[in-house]
Amino acid sequence: MQLNSLKLLNFRNYDNLYIDFNKKVNLLVGKNGQGKTNIVESIYMLSFGKSFRTNKDKEIIKFDTESLYVGGSYTKYDTTSLIEVAIGKNKKGIKVNKIHIQKIQELLGNLNVVIFSPEDLRLVKDGPRERRSFIDKEISQIMPKYYNYLINYNKILIQKNRVLKSRNIDDNLLDVYDESLSTYGSYIYIIRRDFIKKISNIANAMHTKLTNGIEDLQITYKNQMDISDEDTVLVLGDTSWAINMDEAKEDLDIINNLPGKKVFIKGNHDYWWSSLNKLKKAYEEISFLQNTYYKYENIGICGSRGWLCPNEVKFDEDDEKIYKREQLRIKMSLDAAKKDGCEEFIVITHYPPTNDKLQPSGFTEIYEEYNVKKVIYGHLHGREFFDMGLKGERNGVDYILASSDYINFKPIKIIE
Repeated sequence: MQLNSLKLLNFRNYDNLYIDFNKKVNLLVGKNGQGKTNIVESIYMLSFGKSFRTNKDKEIIKFDTESLYVGGSYTKYDTTSLIEVAIGKNKKGIKVNKIHIQKIQELLGNLNVVIFSPEDLRLVKDGPRERRSFIDKEISQIMPKYYNYLINYNKILIQKNRVLKSRNIDDNLLDVYDESLSTYGSYIYIIRRDFIKKISNIANAMHTKLTNGIEDLQITYKNQMDISDEDTVLVLGDTSWAINMDEAKEDLDIINNLPGKKVFIKGNHDYWWSSLNKLKKAYEEISFLQNTYYKYENIGICGSRGWLCPNEVKFDEDDEKIYKREQLRIKMSLDAAKKDGCEEFIVITHYPPTNDKLQPSGFTEIYEEYNVKKVIYGHLHGREFFDMGLKGERNGVDYILASSDYINFKPIKIIE
């Protein structure tokens, strides 16, 4: 990529400036205050449509004038293009090859720019917001759709906060917002993580060369969930509304790309769940529990979907059959872990272990018989249903409700 020329009208201290750049290295030399940084700022505007020094466009317009113009010709992949930015009193327009753009995403990625200024020391000195902003700008240049994810995420977050501040809170609407935030947030996390990995590899190679191999530099992206690739993440079902594996692929890929080793059980809406062989073939990194278990150190993580328990309002003969079958599945899972020498047991299910009256069930009897340490389950959503789930210790078993909205969509630590 080559910036060929730059034209400025009424930009900062420049009335009218035209520069033809050399195809090799260009140095801007001059005394303090002559406008060297202003030229760099104008080039940055061609890439991002705004200044890196101020958020107010009117501050860039030359004093005693009402408008400015920045134009830059550049060559990329043997094609020469033109970007133009014009700012007036209350108007701002950007053209790419004489065509007005409607969204900033249409500008990003055309002319890629990397700038280092004294203000960049804030990346080290200040908090994570500055570092996120820096990462977001760089990624947006090479992946404009990432910018769209950020815009949508922040827009939905503002809408959700507005609902939370209202007198009448609509829980159903909050669920819709939470689902959208989860989707866009996952995209953002995965792209940031992969970007940092690439930057870390490049930085490590350069730093190793500079220090003759004495020092090792690593850059890591620490997510708000505080989950690393070495952690084990228990997924309690209802991971996708898809009907088959092809439809579920997008949702499963998102989860698979998040940090941690995942252990899945089936939820009542997971119609995509097929045979274990097909599941394992599609996602070798994920452990799918079905009459099986996952070994974590000396702990056997067992489980199954579970089902409605007797004395529920909707419990009928068909439910009785599934209820008994699910107990057999959990026993098979526990027996397999026990046979492998596991000394402790944790059970994960989608359904609660009791009915809505919190009465003992065939499930709770199994957990007590096998001396299960913890039972983690989901399924119950909405404030009015949270009290219908068994929580805390009962007969030596610790019951934990971990449906997404109950734990505020933030993973909870089960084992220290």
